[in-house]
Amino acid sequence: MNSRLLVILFSLGCALGANAAPGPDPAASPAAANGAAAPVKARPKVGLVLSGGGARGAAHIGVIKVLEELRVPIDFIAGSSMGALVGAAYASGTPVKELEQDLLSQDWDRLLTDESPRVDRSFLRKEEDQNRLLRLELGVKRDGIRLPPGAITGQKFDALFSQITRNAPPTQDFDQLPIPFRAVATDAESGTMHVFADGRLVDAMRASMSVPGAIAPYQVGERIYLDGGLTRNLPVDVARKMGADVVIVVNIGTPLLKKQDIQSLVGVSLQMVNILTEQNVRASIDSLNKTDHLLSPPLDTIGATDFKLVGDAINIGAATARANAQALSVLSLPADAYAAFRQLQLARAPAPIGDRDHLADVRVTGLERASAEELKRTLGVKPGDPLDFRKLNLGVSRVFGSGYFERVNYSLLNDSGRNVLAIDAREKSWGPNYLRFGLSLNADTVGEGRFNLLMRYLQTQFNSWGAEWRTDFQLGRDRRVATQFFQPLGASGWRNALSVSLGAEAVRRPLDFYQNDVRFTQFLLTANSKAIDLGLDLSRNMVLRIGVVDSSNVTQQNIGIATFADPRSRDNGARARFLYDDLDDASFPREGRLLQLDYYAALDGLGASEKFRRAEGNFQQHLSSGNNTASIALRYGRGYDGTINLFNRFSLGGFLQLSGFRPGELLGTNVAFARASYQRRLTDFQNVFGKNLYAGFSTEFGKIADTPEALRASDVRRSATLYLGMETVLGPFYIGYGKAKDRGSIFYLFLGQP
Repeated sequence: MNSRLLVILFSLGCALGANAAPGPDPAASPAAANGAAAPVKARPKVGLVLSGGGARGAAHIGVIKVLEELRVPIDFIAGSSMGALVGAAYASGTPVKELEQDLLSQDWDRLLTDESPRVDRSFLRKEEDQNRLLRLELGVKRDGIRLPPGAITGQKFDALFSQITRNAPPTQDFDQLPIPFRAVATDAESGTMHVFADGRLVDAMRASMSVPGAIAPYQVGERIYLDGGLTRNLPVDVARKMGADVVIVVNIGTPLLKKQDIQSLVGVSLQMVNILTEQNVRASIDSLNKTDHLLSPPLDTIGATDFKLVGDAINIGAATARANAQALSVLSLPADAYAAFRQLQLARAPAPIGDRDHLADVRVTGLERASAEELKRTLGVKPGDPLDFRKLNLGVSRVFGSGYFERVNYSLLNDSGRNVLAIDAREKSWGPNYLRFGLSLNADTVGEGRFNLLMRYLQTQFNSWGAEWRTDFQLGRDRRVATQFFQPLGASGWRNALSVSLGAEAVRRPLDFYQNDVRFTQFLLTANSKAIDLGLDLSRNMVLRIGVVDSSNVTQQNIGIATFADPRSRDNGARARFLYDDLDDASFPREGRLLQLDYYAALDGLGASEKFRRAEGNFQQHLSSGNNTASIALRYGRGYDGTINLFNRFSLGGFLQLSGFRPGELLGTNVAFARASYQRRLTDFQNVFGKNLYAGFSTEFGKIADTPEALRASDVRRSATLYLGMETVLGPFYIGYGKAKDRGSIFYLFLGQP
């Protein structure tokens, strides 16, 4: 038997198990490299220990790349927090180059939020944009008010974990992975270290990355877990217990963050974790032996939240490993032996389910209230479909966009030759009933300030068909009480596209009238209505609704001397509404379009005081390139068959609706309006207070009159607007300036809905 064959066979024997009898190790002898088969002792088992540290943890990828180049065998991996993410992916068989590309291609700003892209949200969730509700969502339980367990639940991380470990079986013994693996977390109840050695790999990864206050604690079974760095950020002892004779420890450090990194809830939470982990890191380092290897990449220029510098961290990790190549080379195997070792490891992984392979089944687990059939319908992936990871990830985003779930992740498995997609969905632990709030503060230099505070009580998942009941209470300039019950008419198939809603509303608000740029009177309008609508969801972004309304209006003089001829009216009638909405953002859209068509007919047969019809159409289109956005907005409204009463007339004036005119100054039964605008994103940032700063300019053109003939003959009113805007934790914030010909300037300030 020649020496080369001896090398391969012996290396395979060593790789088959850590308990094999000691024998000659060709990699340990210079004579073996020269072709002589000299008997030597077995090579030591190597454990790789990967620490936590947020974005700095990308350095682990660089280290692993160089270890592969040096042909250093890795027999075990133990990781904490970000080290668990990288370690689990590599241990499950994901190639390091693929893992590197996965992390480099992430949109980390979106990853650090729970929000699905707006286009993936249901219409019920999109309607909430009209009220600019705050992001804070309080759960209402029998035992009181419940807060969400963290700033984010970590859904986007779950999606990333599912992606980078997609070929690992959903549940298994981690010793059966290509590389035996352990993830370290902290038991939230006992405060002790917990080592994940089996179960769902994504559960172990997510539990290990539960930074207190930033990413919600994670429940597995009956236990709740926090970030592993709190108890063992460098799990050296865990790797030794697995059987490692020598450990390669990659300490990405736990230095205290600098001032600029402590500007968000995530940053503050990471600083707290860093303070708590310093002692256990030092103890782990002190436990190292002379034969162990400690790598400490110099990551001083990269903070724990600098995820946009993932590429730099990878390069620094690789450079550090290369600088230690001579010391690490004592662990190297010959090329043939290393190739055989890796081949044997990867053979333990199940056959991967490749892109375009067909799925035999889709399974859903973890649900308590939601319908599995409705989840599958929203997912848009069914048995018989070819596997398309892009389509799958979009489907998961749509499911999460329903607003019912704390997390939604997936695994792929080969079940007796059948390709199976397993969806694990956990509903919100603080749901299904919620309190939410909205704030609106408007002021300008020509009128009175307007302040409204909204509280919404939202009850979801009344039944498996997804019924919801929302009740609003609003205080301020516009006082309002409203309730609406929404019921889909089926749990699956075409019936699920149909829905019925019943609602009632009572509003009391001021109604101003102007003449020659001067408010000459103000009434207090009390409006009460009851309605029933039938809805049809034509697509994810398109809906049609028709219904009947019972409405009454009562006016009361407040300021001025003018009076209504009839202070009471009834507007009972029928209405129809078509809406297409795929805007990417409700406040500062950069892409997408909005088309809204509304028709209302007051019918004497239903009890209306006066018969009339009105129709209105609104259209927006937004296109962006880089930080620049160009937009157009069009509006047309017309009255038919009789005189539209003052309560239902169209109006113009106010911010971005002819900004040089007072809000609601111009009234009529026919209206035409157009706006062209340009907006630039000045900064691209995100912290606990808000994100992104915009500057914009618009030109606006409008006509308004009481008849179509008068509308065509009337002069076009023109206005121009300049503004600064920002997305804040309290809603969109604007400072604006409007100017129209032959009129004074108006300055605007808005917080919340403009």
